Amino acid sequence: MISHADGSLSKGFEVDPFPSGVLEENFEGGISETFFSKLSDLLTKLPNLFEGHLVLRRATLENAEVHGFETKLFCFEKVKNQNSYSHLKALISEIGMDGQSLSSPPEPFIRQSQA
Repeated sequence: MISHADGSLSKGFEVDPFPSGVLEENFEGGISETFFSKLSDLLTKLPNLFEGHLVLRRATLENAEVHGFETKLFCFEKVKNQNSYSHLKALISEIGMDGQSLSSPPEPFIRQSQA
């Protein structure tokens, strides 16, 4: 949750679009075209007073064996309280992706001991 100066709250979600198989790496092709068309249609169906943002971030992978990009979709929406229904979470689910709450702690990393 993000707290704003006016006392309102925003929920935030992080989505990793490529492991879902929903998009091509270069955003070109039938799969991506269908995805963005559906996303556009769903955005038009959000409530009239909806306040939110979608941010697509692509960054070059540094020090990776394979050259490429890391892509993340960040979704933010203003809500009345912490337990309010999330329109963006429902939209993310509708397009076949799973968003992780930005306020959730990261998954614990467990290092396997080498025998």
